This record gives sequence, C-alpha cells and structure tokens, in this order.
Amino acid sequence: MRFFIQESRDPGLHDLTDGAFGMRATDDYVELEMRLDDSCLVMYAVPYGPRQVAFVANLDDEIDVLLDDVSGATEEQGRRLAAEYPTFARLLFNGEQDDLASGALLPMTDPDTREETVVVAVLLEGVDTGFPETWFDAAGMERLQLLTELTATLLDENHERTTITL
Repeated sequence: MRFFIQESRDPGLHDLTDGAFGMRATDDYVELEMRLDDSCLVMYAVPYGPRQVAFVANLDDEIDVLLDDVSGATEEQGRRLAAEYPTFARLLFNGEQDDLASGALLPMTDPDTREETVVVAVLLEGVDTGFPETWFDAAGMERLQLLTELTATLLDENHERTTITL
C-alpha cells in the first residue's frame, strides 16, 4: 500500500488540521491520512468480506521485532510477553481467533506489491463494499477511532523496549 496523499503534497506537514482526514480511493482500498500533532497516521479501508470492511494500519518494521521475538516462544515466555506487551499480545491472540471486532494483528497481502505484511485491523460490518462513502458514517468513525487508539498504544508499548526479554 502506498502513501498517495502524503506524496501528493509538499514534504512535511500539510493542510490537514489536527484530527481531520484526507482520503484517496484506489481500485483496491481507500487510503486515509490523519494529522496528529506534528505527524500523520496513515490507515486503509479494505473490503474484507460480504458487507465487511477492514480498517487497517500497516506498521511494517514497528512490530517486526516483536513478531520475530514471539515466534517459537515457550508458554512461559508467552506469559512474560503478554505482561510486557499487553496490547500486542491481545491483538495477536485476537488475530489467531479471527476476532477483528476487538482489533487484531493479521497477515494481509498488500494489494500494490503483493507482499505479505502484518496489519492492525478492525472490522466494520453491514456496509455496501461497492460504495466507500458509506464506510465513514458514525459506526465507521467509531471503528477508525478504535484502530487509532490500538495503533497508538501498540506503538507506545513497542517504543518502550525494542526487544523482549524472554
């Protein structure tokens, strides 16, 4: 997935006000960019199933270290991981249970590069996937708010420590 909005503007801050969204639709997804203080959060809305849209944030390198550390972890190491990184552990567990309603980490094929990536995802149900303008009603905005909060918390947890002491 590419950052169309940011690339179409001058480098650095642009004319989005704090909390406002910029949007750009592609054939496969809608890109959303939200200004947060002195940075931007880029998220995507991707048709996920019949009458379902997944709002996703692709954190790439931000969670790769955590994913590498957790692969092959013992049960005891998993408990320590959950204690140190509760949001990461909860999202990982939700992804294994296919529970996107509460937010989950899940593998996804990038529609642009066809490469596998892991995203934070939140599900919006009961929408017409052919009409993206219906995805951003009150229910859609609540889902985006949840994705924003989960992503921010996950990033905070990750920035506190770069490797897990297992």
